[in-house]
Amino acid sequence: AYVYIKDVELRYIYVNKKASAYYDCPPEELIGQKDDSLAKHYTVADQVTEATELSDRRVIAHGETIEAIEKSYNQLKGRVEYYSAVKQPLYDGQGQIVGLFGVATDITAHKLAAQALQQKEQYLSAILDNVGACIFIKDKSLRFEYINRMTEDTFQVALQDVVGKSNEEVLGDIQGATFSETDREVFTTGDLVTCLETFGAPGSERYYWTVKAPLFDQHNHVESLIGMSTDITSQIVLEKQLRSANKALNQHIEEIEALRAELEESAIRDPLTGLYNRRYLDEFVQKEWSRSERNQDPISVALLDLDRFKVVNDSFGHAAGDKVLVAFSEMLSAVARKTDVACRFGGEEFVLLMPGAPIDVAVERAQQFLREVEAMQVEVGEVVIQVTTSAGVACYPDDASSFEGLVAIADRALYQAKKSGRNQVVNSAQLAINAED
Repeated sequence: AYVYIKDVELRYIYVNKKASAYYDCPPEELIGQKDDSLAKHYTVADQVTEATELSDRRVIAHGETIEAIEKSYNQLKGRVEYYSAVKQPLYDGQGQIVGLFGVATDITAHKLAAQALQQKEQYLSAILDNVGACIFIKDKSLRFEYINRMTEDTFQVALQDVVGKSNEEVLGDIQGATFSETDREVFTTGDLVTCLETFGAPGSERYYWTVKAPLFDQHNHVESLIGMSTDITSQIVLEKQLRSANKALNQHIEEIEALRAELEESAIRDPLTGLYNRRYLDEFVQKEWSRSERNQDPISVALLDLDRFKVVNDSFGHAAGDKVLVAFSEMLSAVARKTDVACRFGGEEFVLLMPGAPIDVAVERAQQFLREVEAMQVEVGEVVIQVTTSAGVACYPDDASSFEGLVAIADRALYQAKKSGRNQVVNSAQLAINAED
């Protein structure tokens, strides 16, 4: 077979000896060349190059596997040639197409014989003298009239034992019925039929590229057919191996991508609570802040801190404290809108960033959350733990022009809430009033 590899620019980067012999030059002279630069070997170079390039680009652009019959005029040999070609994309480790792999089998002799057949004598002469393939002739009843020696060897039958018998009688009902289907198509349409046929037991099948052509009588009626089958098992096996390799490669890429996504997610999540961490909050703020500045949209920040959480750890243990933090975080995630960012700021301190929320809306939501926390019960063994939380709320742009300034004001408001008795919300306006008092 002619074997070659091209890069994405359709330049040859590998050819086997048979492919280089086609151009009558050593392989190294073909490397880096495109088909159009080899036009001196064709009398219809433009049409040939255009057709070849079109199928090549389909492989590169769309990742298609193409099976086609390609035609060219070989000026060195002075003849038209036909090739059964299989082209398949090649991928790199990232799943990107980096070229194509092609295998072409010269079926010129078969094709020319099929076109040239006008009489049985000419068919048999071409078959016996030139074609290394399984050859057979069948009548309108789909019974064998002739098989050549290669057919005898392939199917382990003798000519005298086959003549007058049907596919089913020679090959068995199941295998024979498959062969008969395309035989009937020749007699029904009166046209040339090409197909891929298999023979043999499962796991040891042989694959054949078969051409079946009608033979006409003097009234132009189809009276019989002649068939030529070329063993292309090696090409089919190679194609299956390539597909299997591509499938395995794609699966491996998917696994790597899933792992990468998992690692990225773990890098921005707090391992205990599952809330976003400060790293993610900082990245989100960088993007959201500029958008809010352009649109003059408010952004509110609620800084939340569990009241007397040290008492919980000291009284019930850190495992119980962790369970309270998890329950608190789940409740915070539940009340957060899709546009909000709930983040564990550190220890028992949390942040709820609320883009688009003015101060009054943010305070109302924080108060509602405090009521839900107060009603929350966390069971640790036979003990039920209840906690409260305090919150400080500030809003951009009224309170500060930067996120850091906003957090600082919210922190002062949180301190005021703690100082004033805990389990309450203090906003920036109240903080200003208290400062005046």
